[in-house]
Amino acid sequence: PSLCHGLESALLDLSACRQGRTLAGVLRPDRYRKTVSINGLLARDGDIRQHATQLACYPAVKLKVGNDSLEQEIHRVITARTIFGEAMALRVDANRAWDFTTALKFCQAVTVCRLDYLEEPLHDPTRLEELGRLTGVPIALDETLAESRPESITIPSGVAALVLKPAVLGGPTET
Repeated sequence: PSLCHGLESALLDLSACRQGRTLAGVLRPDRYRKTVSINGLLARDGDIRQHATQLACYPAVKLKVGNDSLEQEIHRVITARTIFGEAMALRVDANRAWDFTTALKFCQAVTVCRLDYLEEPLHDPTRLEELGRLTGVPIALDETLAESRPESITIPSGVAALVLKPAVLGGPTET
């Protein structure tokens, strides 16, 4: 998929340049965004406060969780929300680190943090809808999308965001 992405991106960009257009204009000439919103990534190393200044210019921050104890991860999320305040969207990515019970405890503990979304919290993605329903925490999909053909994907109720990675999905057209 990453090789297809690289090759297709290069060819599409060459075509766009020859036409005097942007790549977005070639991919979706009828409708495309002129800007793309991105988030800063809060590094796992060091104190969150050390990284806060560097990330203040982003509209959103993504925090990776799932490698430390549940208590440590909850503390990190609460600390991040306290430091960044309500104006910045806070996104959390667990990379399928947890079983249902652990994810449920995490969600219940960070409800006060008003997460923009919790990305792929469960080993078993079939329970994502249930987790979202029980906790009210918005869910985002990433790995689940890469594992299935687009025509076979059913987006569970409660999913707030899709994290699309063209290099994983096989290129701009496939994405």
